[in-house]
Amino acid sequence: MIVIALPNYGSFHPSLLPSILTATRKHPTAIVQERRSLLANCFNRCWAVALNSRGKGVTEFAMHHSDISAEPYWLDTLMEEKERVGADVISAVVPINDDRGLTSTGWIEDGVIRRLTMRQIASLPTTFGAADLGHPIAVNTGLWVCDFTKEWVERVHFQINDSITKEPDGTFVARVLSEDWNFSAWCAKEGLKVFATTAVKLTHHGQREYRNEGAWGTLEQDQGDELNLSI
Repeated sequence: MIVIALPNYGSFHPSLLPSILTATRKHPTAIVQERRSLLANCFNRCWAVALNSRGKGVTEFAMHHSDISAEPYWLDTLMEEKERVGADVISAVVPINDDRGLTSTGWIEDGVIRRLTMRQIASLPTTFGAADLGHPIAVNTGLWVCDFTKEWVERVHFQINDSITKEPDGTFVARVLSEDWNFSAWCAKEGLKVFATTAVKLTHHGQREYRNEGAWGTLEQDQGDELNLSI
């Protein structure tokens, strides 16, 4: 059985319901919904429910954010790709909801995370990992699934790391390492097999719809900003 977690702040995009109803035609599923303003705690509560349900036959854990909609049978596709590449964790590529074409998928190099653009992803395999990037991969938690039968699932948790740094010019900057990149860094240190994929077509809903298809966006590569934080 696959647990599908639906973390949210109390509202869902209207397209979420059909996305969940057509998630799979092959696998039994159970839905876990948590409504919390504290994002990492919301994820952890979903994870804890799944951990406590393993005696009922839970073998995978999936997550679907409330501002994303995916094509029918997205979970079947993720499962097929997971088995094909032998992934512990596989995540669908999700574009950030602006016109730059940046995504929240990237790579970890010298302790810094660099984001991939949709233009760069268009030149990568449909499903790619650390071997394709030459560095550990950082993935998004918008739409993903993982093997829940391994011992590591009892040792991990989600957290957001915030800090304020003093720059060389004396100014102070607030920085954050998001829960998904923190999780990715932990997976890399543990040697887990983590992959990202565009095999699942999805939409990230914001001021307009941002699709994970094609080479689009104003940027060819990440120019860096306050979201990039050393880990």
